Amino acid sequence: MSKNFPHAVGSKVVIRTVTYHHVGVVKDVGEGFVILSDASWIADSGRWGDFLRTGNPSESEKYPGDCVVYFGAMVDSAEFDAKVKLPTETK
Repeated sequence: MSKNFPHAVGSKVVIRTVTYHHVGVVKDVGEGFVILSDASWIADSGRWGDFLRTGNPSESEKYPGDCVVYFGAMVDSAEFDAKVKLPTETK
C-alpha cells in the first residue's frame, strides 16, 4: 500500500472516476496516478452492490494494455474479493 493510494500492488480494484469506472490489478502507484494492468473500462456496472460482489458489469470494454488513472479524477475505490474474476471481454 502506498501513502497516496490505499490499495496494495497486486490487488484487484474498481475505481470510480468523475465519468465512469475502471477495474484492474494495481501494477504501480506513482505521484498522482495509479497504473492498472488487466484493466477494463466499465460503462455500466449494473447494480453497484452486485457488481462489487461479482465483478460482472452490464457493459464493459477491455483495455488493450495498461490503464493510468489520475488521482484528481477519482471519486472512490474498492477492492474486489480475491475470488472475483475481473471482466476480460468487451460487452
